[in-house]
Amino acid sequence: LLGGDRDLRTLIAAGFSICGAAAVAGMQGALRAPQEKVAAAVALVVLFGPLMIPVTDGLVALFGLGTGDAGTLIGGSVHEVAQVVAAAGIAGGAPLLAVAVPIKLARVVLMAPVVGGMSAWRRHSTAPVEGAKRPPLLPLFVLGFIAMMLVATTGLVPGAVLDVVKVIQQFLLAAAMFALGLGVSIKSLIHLGARPILLGLAATVTIMLVVGAGILLGAGAQG
Repeated sequence: LLGGDRDLRTLIAAGFSICGAAAVAGMQGALRAPQEKVAAAVALVVLFGPLMIPVTDGLVALFGLGTGDAGTLIGGSVHEVAQVVAAAGIAGGAPLLAVAVPIKLARVVLMAPVVGGMSAWRRHSTAPVEGAKRPPLLPLFVLGFIAMMLVATTGLVPGAVLDVVKVIQQFLLAAAMFALGLGVSIKSLIHLGARPILLGLAATVTIMLVVGAGILLGAGAQG
């Protein structure tokens, strides 16, 4: 309804509905979108994602949500995995993390079929340009994600190694979030114009309403 560039809309949709900047990167492999559009979508994730931390924590406190409902709200609506960890850690610590993180990871797993489906659609709907490569059926970024998920699931990696990997992961995640923040300025957000920012806001509100409705329906069914 807001119009605007289709590729940018798709990148924003992936980032807000799946797992933030990582999903934007995965979708970029399918769309082959210009870097300025990728940067714009990431900028919106960086803008709205951190704002969700105090918003969701405030809603948890305002409505007195229990661990299950609070974890569902945070894991189902916050954009980045790191932001989910931050919000759940502040609102309820380990018990809340145990609910919010798996819910968020369920969204993350959807990256593979969504990006793969988009790649397949683009391959068949876009007329090939002479000398240009078609988008890959499944970007290497997503293949790597699936491979690491399968490795972690098999249990073949010793726990001691995973403990070291988790420390490295936390460091790299912090560095990545820091770098994302450095890569976005107020001027770049203003340069986007009002439509992409309104789209990001509408997507954020819609996600929260959908998750909130699910919580209410679940409470009604239990009642």
